[in-house]
Amino acid sequence: MNFRFISFLLILISFSGVAQDTLKNGSDEPYYDLSLEQLMNIKISVASVKEMTSRESPGIITLITADDIKNLGARDLIDVLRIVPGFDFGTDVEGVVGIGVRGNWAHEGKILLLIDGQQMNENLYSSLQMGNHYPVDNIERIEIIRGPGSAIYGDFAEYAVINITTKKAKDINGAGVSAMYGMTNKALGHRNISVALGEEQKAFSYSFSGFLGESNRSSETYTDVYGSSYDMSQESGIKNAHANIGLNVKKFQFRGIIDNYKLNTRDAYQEILSKSYPMRFDSYFFELKKDISVNKKLLLTPKFNYKNQTPWAYDGPSEQDEFTPYKTNSQQYSGNITADYNFNNSLNFISGAEYIKNIAIQKTGGVFYTTLTDQFDCENIAVFAQALCKTKFGSITAGARYNYNNRYSASFVPRLGITKTLHKFHVKLLLSKSFRAPNTENIDLNPDIQPENTRVFEAETGYEINENMFITLNAFDMVTKNPIIYYYDDNYSDAYINLDKTGTRGFEVEYKYKNSGGYAGLNYSFYIPAGTVLPNYMVPENHDALLAFATHKINFTAGLKLTRHIKLNSSVSFLGPRYGIIAYDQNTGDTTVNKFNPAVIINFNLSYDDLLARGLNLGLGVYNLLGTKDYYIQPYNSLHAPLPAYSREYALKISYNLNFKQLNR
Repeated sequence: MNFRFISFLLILISFSGVAQDTLKNGSDEPYYDLSLEQLMNIKISVASVKEMTSRESPGIITLITADDIKNLGARDLIDVLRIVPGFDFGTDVEGVVGIGVRGNWAHEGKILLLIDGQQMNENLYSSLQMGNHYPVDNIERIEIIRGPGSAIYGDFAEYAVINITTKKAKDINGAGVSAMYGMTNKALGHRNISVALGEEQKAFSYSFSGFLGESNRSSETYTDVYGSSYDMSQESGIKNAHANIGLNVKKFQFRGIIDNYKLNTRDAYQEILSKSYPMRFDSYFFELKKDISVNKKLLLTPKFNYKNQTPWAYDGPSEQDEFTPYKTNSQQYSGNITADYNFNNSLNFISGAEYIKNIAIQKTGGVFYTTLTDQFDCENIAVFAQALCKTKFGSITAGARYNYNNRYSASFVPRLGITKTLHKFHVKLLLSKSFRAPNTENIDLNPDIQPENTRVFEAETGYEINENMFITLNAFDMVTKNPIIYYYDDNYSDAYINLDKTGTRGFEVEYKYKNSGGYAGLNYSFYIPAGTVLPNYMVPENHDALLAFATHKINFTAGLKLTRHIKLNSSVSFLGPRYGIIAYDQNTGDTTVNKFNPAVIINFNLSYDDLLARGLNLGLGVYNLLGTKDYYIQPYNSLHAPLPAYSREYALKISYNLNFKQLNR
């Protein structure tokens, strides 16, 4: 009996679903005692501001809870987001990995990541960095819009929104600690530790979480387009220090987040460097807000935010000037006021205004091209409104945002959604416009750069087959005009340009099954390019695909409750054929595009809860069980070879949670 057959057999055994222990939605009822209908009726607000169920919400929604994350044995956000329909990952430059959505590269300013309301996107290039970043152990829930959210959230929310809510004081009500250690066949996989502390009292509550993480991007060998190679197990280290504090005092709410992320990079842009260099992404976020109840119908929420970031930073020496020093500090000040008016049970209005001031300062003695000084600034003003009306024909959501900036043209993005739930059926019809605004470096490298605008049609239908099964199907068509395209120019420098248009169309199917012994989930996503493909994203001789992202993707999650305390969980991701540039001939200028065979990534996690003592939990995981050669492929033609992803890893995780209420008994 060979290894692959044993793996397949284990998948079949665990088919009954990825389990949650309790539903963290104001209920301590064991997860397995809850019906599928109860789970589908969890209230969310990511697509509507007002709380609605995922079936009613005017968006294509994915909800992931704390127990989903726990039972997956997720090491980081990549493990969590990989199972979301239409989501995938690619490489940018200098060892950075970003997100793709529905076949589109969303790394720079096209996908918004919020943690407790704070924008994680950095404000120089608008990017996000994935890989043992943004800790998952203290997440209460993740609400995802698989589609545009600009009308609510502004720029960065062009293709998708990931809204992470961490555990509040009432959720923690005690203290907790967890530690994880994982090894590959050659080197360290992950070494992480998380702590949490929180308590809720009558007029005061606090929550704190901290995280220290260390990992390797990969333990495989990276080969650039010129044929040079290096062992990533020794030169792709990642370190992260993250702290999150929340305070509530008499309706005043304060949030502070520190996120210091460092990765060692040797892959650079095209050609391997002589050694690895440490690159830092340091971020600090602060928010102060208050909910003011003017009367029973009107709620005003003023808030102030401050964001200080120094991303992509390295200011040390380099061998023969091969790694150019770069250190630019970005600060953002923003003020927002939102009014929420409930006219009656069937009609709600939300409106508001926002002012943002961005200031960037170069710290290495250079100057900005546009100002000829070491400082660059811009101002942004936005107004937004939304009406939600419940009628016998369904719920109608209509809204819009107008965005003005003093350095580029204004954007107006309306949205319209109609949703209807009728017994076991639900239907959604959605039409939205969204935008991605240029940020500091985009403008400085091309002062004529303009916002890109996306039009998205979406439709979804869902059906509750019986009390244990539910299925949804959605279709989308998205076209981006004047896309902001990054490329590495002839002078080996960053450059940006607006091109004609790009986009994709396709569909996603999701099936869920649950009974008292577990549950299973299966989703399939498909895309094809919408219209003519830009040369930057083109796959030669196959215009039905784009670089990096598989047109066919299947995710399967499953788990089995073996005993009251023991659960076996698994996740399987199948990626269809993908395409990426692997070689470049400097003499002829020809590139070699490789077709990568389908890849299967299998993860298993065996958990034991309340081991020896209440609150003491143990997890044993194996990731990429088959040792599949997986890659983060560059989704645009800039001659970066595919970056090897995680290899097989074995990990042990121990956590302990102490509840103050139990302590006082």
